[in-house]
Amino acid sequence: MMLLLLEVCKMQNFEALEAVTGRAALKLAITEEPDLILLDWELPDITGVEVCRYLRRVGISVPIVMLSGRSTDKDVVTGLQEGADEYLTKPISPQVLAARLSAHLRRASTSEAERPPKGVIARVALLDRVSLFLQHPAAALRVLAKRAEGVSVRTGTAVLTQGAVNDSFFVIQKGSFDVTRKGPYGDRFILARLGEGEFFGAISTLTRDPAAATVTALEDSQLMRISREDLVAELALGSEALIQLESVVKQRRQLLDRSLTRKKQKADAARIVAMYSPKGGVGKTTLALNLAASLARKHKGEVLLIDCSLPYNHAAVLAHLVPSTALARLGGLTADFEDRLRSALLPHPAGFSLLPTVISAEEAELVTPILVTRALAALSSQFAFIVLDLGVALSEVVLSLLERSHEVFVIATAELLIVKDLIDVYDILRNILKLADGQIHLVVNHRTADAAVAGRELGGYLGVKTEVEIRSDGIRPESAAIRGEILAVSDVTSPIAKAADEMSRLID
Repeated sequence: MMLLLLEVCKMQNFEALEAVTGRAALKLAITEEPDLILLDWELPDITGVEVCRYLRRVGISVPIVMLSGRSTDKDVVTGLQEGADEYLTKPISPQVLAARLSAHLRRASTSEAERPPKGVIARVALLDRVSLFLQHPAAALRVLAKRAEGVSVRTGTAVLTQGAVNDSFFVIQKGSFDVTRKGPYGDRFILARLGEGEFFGAISTLTRDPAAATVTALEDSQLMRISREDLVAELALGSEALIQLESVVKQRRQLLDRSLTRKKQKADAARIVAMYSPKGGVGKTTLALNLAASLARKHKGEVLLIDCSLPYNHAAVLAHLVPSTALARLGGLTADFEDRLRSALLPHPAGFSLLPTVISAEEAELVTPILVTRALAALSSQFAFIVLDLGVALSEVVLSLLERSHEVFVIATAELLIVKDLIDVYDILRNILKLADGQIHLVVNHRTADAAVAGRELGGYLGVKTEVEIRSDGIRPESAAIRGEILAVSDVTSPIAKAADEMSRLID
């Protein structure tokens, strides 16, 4: 079919560019800005509908013609509602297809002046990947992109210099940069290594303070520069993006403070602790955050929480941390992998660090057993404990991480419906992954006061002891999450905090 379409284009003297996957189509459409897009619904990775929706979001206004074997009224309506200008069903004669394409191109040529300036679409697509702007309206992103300036930087150029005035927010479009800081004795050390889709200049842009660090290009690079005035004007008071930016400033200041007291690499590998439940909504992520905070009380700076709960990561949201990148975005790196990975770690005031594996759900398929194993190998010597917040599905990623764990906390609610799932989980942990009973700990969380069964009864069904039982604490855990608080820090008398301390004693 692809060859036929290319031949039709050739016959009409159209210059045609080919993409065989949805992601390749997105990249091609954004970088080349074609006059028309002919799109199939069925693609190997993401659907043509998803491609169409995203292209409209970033501001591509050229005609999109969807060609598909799906011919129901529902499919046609969906394609058109998501942004297609025409929906053609297969089979279609080459003559009719050529005529349709020509008609759309004629109409498109009359509205050429309405298309955004060259390069703006690529800038919108870049901003759309930046964590600060994930919930930002598409129209607002397009305004920022139009006002932004493209900046080319040669290798070795310092874009920001520690102590100098800065009035710009920078997003990396291409290339990589080292963020360095001068120590108290004049020595200079690397704080972070940043790559495509990451940003810098946030602190000085928001606070008007001098630059807190020096940012130097490691290779010929391309930046998007947004002035302070344009950024602040677009981020309305109280908007989610402004709140996120303020959180980033707090995080990066904390990173600067912590960098002056960095610890040396540990001789021993980290102890890996997995948090798993066969059911969602049991409070697993809340417990993982509280366990990390409890461990960090004694091992400050030596605890890492990796959010492996896919396809969605909620740990950073609950902790009011804002990622600038995630593990999924680093999979294609070779030489810079470890430096970029360490730069992705988010410091929490409680003394632990957090690594998100994805920023958006679409990135979940990029997280593979090989990638998480590579990350663990790189980070294991940096920490005493690595806590893994695992997803519900027993995917290859989850199974590989469970197999590598020294301790596994199985989180359950006190209800009979979960018993069968727990039996299956224990069977997998014992007989397939070969974990000893002493490595598996049952935690029963009473999320409501009217629990169907007692924690000890739940353990009895499994033939194990319930090692940690958490009584209901009403809406306090949810209220703490809204405020970005971790109860193990803000209220050590709460049932969640006490449970976290019990869990930390079991493994420390």
